[in-house]
Amino acid sequence: MSELRYRRLFETAQDGILILDGDSGNITEVNPFLLRILGYSKEEIIGKKLWEIGAFKDVAASQQAYATLQSKKYVRYTNLPLVTKEGRLSQVEFVSNVYMVDGDRVIQCNIRDITDTIKAKKKVASIQKALKKLNAQLEDRIKEQTKELSSTNAKLVEQLEYRSRDAESLRSLSKRLLNAQEEERRSVARELHDEVGQNLTVLKLMLGRAKVKAPEELKPVFGELSDAVNEVVRQVRNLSMSLRPGGLDELGLIPALESLFDNLNSQAGLKVHFESQDIVQFSPEVRITIYRIVQESLTNIMRHGETKEAWVRLLRLDGQLFLSVKDRGQGFDIDSIRVNRSTGLLAMRERATLVGGECNIESIIGKGTSVNVSVPLPG
Repeated sequence: MSELRYRRLFETAQDGILILDGDSGNITEVNPFLLRILGYSKEEIIGKKLWEIGAFKDVAASQQAYATLQSKKYVRYTNLPLVTKEGRLSQVEFVSNVYMVDGDRVIQCNIRDITDTIKAKKKVASIQKALKKLNAQLEDRIKEQTKELSSTNAKLVEQLEYRSRDAESLRSLSKRLLNAQEEERRSVARELHDEVGQNLTVLKLMLGRAKVKAPEELKPVFGELSDAVNEVVRQVRNLSMSLRPGGLDELGLIPALESLFDNLNSQAGLKVHFESQDIVQFSPEVRITIYRIVQESLTNIMRHGETKEAWVRLLRLDGQLFLSVKDRGQGFDIDSIRVNRSTGLLAMRERATLVGGECNIESIIGKGTSVNVSVPLPG
């Protein structure tokens, strides 16, 4: 490297640079960037020993400590506190290298301010901790409410079987309970999206701006921080979508189902073959009913079916909406399920009944399961 080119790099470097005489320890050169960091003039630095500069008292507070820099070809201190002439505290990384120049030993010290990087890492760690706590609280809330609702729903179904004269009032109560569950899911999903999601987006933008201004050597660190934030954003998005699919209300049933299938394929490896027709718009109650039945059916396939494929058909015929969810997995004993009163299967039937439809479940051991739903549509 030519003397001119080295001098240009030395003067414009975005790291602080000190050049020391390797034998005496005298400072022979200091670049402008370091002078700005320390708040000293060049005259206050040149000719002094490293340990005579107050900012570096923790690096080389004595000649004995300086001997470490002389004897080792490479020395590195990380997260080192540095106090400027004005008393401002920063965290720096201090790296020294020993060179031989024309027979003389020369020590070059590079000083990098990593205060913003440390703050960004602490911020990400704090958000991840808060998100973990929030996620645990939300899961506890959902489990508790689901347990209560499932227990209540199971009792309502049992009463429906023995008290036909009260069927209408029980269905009304069951509908209110399901609506309350959906409203709670919607509320929790909105809280995740609006509050946690927006805070994470702001943090991601801050990291992006910091990365642009950072030295090249720090850009990978900011890249890792951005990746960590992206992973947290993905977890929040998946949790929000599992509680209440956003596209169901805005885009409609078909796009919401297609999004559900894509997520199950990418996250759990379940390939869903989907066939549908152009179906006229129908009520929100029918939309959420069909969506939840499909969601519950595919969840059962992933848990118990021992297969990675499913077939979903959604068709309109003779004023009826027909839904079919099938797999070719291991199947199960229908009579055994009836005896044990599977809450998931009972809930699917109850949901269909509450919108005036029917849900029939067929299964053959070793050949798979089929969930068939029909719901009347407005004329």
